[in-house]
Amino acid sequence: MTLEEYKSIVYKPFSRGGNLDGQRDVIKRSSVASKIRKRMHEDFIAGAIFPQVVIGVLLPSEQFQEIKNARESFAPDQYGEDAFSIIDGMQRSNIYFSNYDGNEQREIRVEFWISDKTIKLLYRMLVLNTGQVPWNTRRQIEVIFSGLSRSIIERALEKNPELEGKIEIIGVDDAKRRTQAGKYHKSTMIELYLGFNTRKVKVDVSDELADEFQRFDMMESIEKDSSFDI
Repeated sequence: MTLEEYKSIVYKPFSRGGNLDGQRDVIKRSSVASKIRKRMHEDFIAGAIFPQVVIGVLLPSEQFQEIKNARESFAPDQYGEDAFSIIDGMQRSNIYFSNYDGNEQREIRVEFWISDKTIKLLYRMLVLNTGQVPWNTRRQIEVIFSGLSRSIIERALEKNPELEGKIEIIGVDDAKRRTQAGKYHKSTMIELYLGFNTRKVKVDVSDELADEFQRFDMMESIEKDSSFDI
């Protein structure tokens, strides 16, 4: 697609850090990243073709099923910007937008992955970014169980509305430390809930992550097998 078409649907998700929990933002403070970005800029100006950017598209189940049944080409301009997220390609997108003027009609490679479940897009992001982002245990917990953490926070505020604005959940990318009451690490909150749910004093986080990954793989296998009625 042209860079103009790409920017029209992806610029807002890009400005939100990819619009996907756990995504790596544009790297700015690393000297190595600065050198690589300079080289990418020079390559782009020279006419190099970069590998495809992978864009996730999250749709309601009805629309997702319609696309699966139709088997026709996907038209991204039919959907709002909030449906899109950058699964792989934040650094390339930064180069594209930095060199946008004068290159609006230049064609770039884009791949769309469409789903009706956020967790599937998160799983693909984790796999694609392996080796690029420090996927320590804390980051894996926060990304894989992001839906769980949102539910815990929503239910807590629903039952205790007086806590609104008085508690802060700190993520792995927030670069903050817990210095006072009312501040909680997201990964710790998730681990505590898993311990409560499994009735264990201490949770083996590695086992929980392995079980979750296995569940993802099983779901993928079932959905690909036409003999299963989902």
